[in-house]
Amino acid sequence: MEKQRFIFDIDGTLLVPDYSYEKTYFKNILSKDDADVFIPMISKLLADYENTYRRYDMKKLSRYLTAHSGILITEAMIKGWKAAWSDTEPKIIDGIVDTLEELSSRDKDLVILTNWFLEPQITRLKQAGIKDYFTDFYGGEFAIKPHAESFRIACGRYHMEECVMIGDSLDKDIYAAMAAGLDSIYFNLNNNDNFDKNKVKSIGSMRDLERMI
Repeated sequence: MEKQRFIFDIDGTLLVPDYSYEKTYFKNILSKDDADVFIPMISKLLADYENTYRRYDMKKLSRYLTAHSGILITEAMIKGWKAAWSDTEPKIIDGIVDTLEELSSRDKDLVILTNWFLEPQITRLKQAGIKDYFTDFYGGEFAIKPHAESFRIACGRYHMEECVMIGDSLDKDIYAAMAAGLDSIYFNLNNNDNFDKNKVKSIGSMRDLERMI
């Protein structure tokens, strides 16, 4: 069935991920000893949270980060973290604008599915000049990948067969979408070779997406 709704991840798919702001932010608000402990743990802590819980909740995230890092991370700190994310200068991955233009010209419905809180992510898309290509935005407050609910929500009014997920994470964007019954396309920008090419559709450049629709 021809795809009508294209569901995009953000970081590593549309925008170049840059988490240096996190290091700066937490170095500024934590003691040096606490920052030295917490900062290297951030990525794993969030990944574990996302595998455990079905959505992001400020209070729950605060308790989780505090309990699993041994460092007090308050809700106020998380709000500041979100604000710091909004203040970054996003860079668009090569080929994105041309691809979004092409999909839009074909009347395809383009939407966002991101695991992080939605407000700072929308701000970044706006700052990058690509927000208006998308009709709907789904963030971690709604549901978190890899849970199947996130993909069902992102399909909106469309049947799952009419939708496709595009992302750079094999585990959370690709395998999880496939397990939920949703077609997916792996955005393999870094030429990863560690996946079954007979089962996983992949593109090395976003412009390659145009030949697959």
